[in-house]
Amino acid sequence: MITSLLVLTAAPLNVLFLGNSHTQYHNVPELVRSIAGSAGLPMRVEMRLGAFLEDIASQGEVRTLVRSGKVDVVVMQAAKVSSSHKYV
Repeated sequence: MITSLLVLTAAPLNVLFLGNSHTQYHNVPELVRSIAGSAGLPMRVEMRLGAFLEDIASQGEVRTLVRSGKVDVVVMQAAKVSSSHKYV
């Protein structure tokens, strides 16, 4: 007979993805959220885009969001090298 049931709940982890077209095209935030969710780890994701990380960092809204304390994790993806090697 079960006399009590312990239920563990966790607040969703708030994750901010900063990246370029690779992050957007492959929908990395949603992929990570889905994987975490399948493991029972709730997650909220947001994405901000720019050509380079310094472009994204210069956006006042991004700085405000990071400083707000509402973001638990920041994932940064970018490179100054074209993966197709067509662009400088």
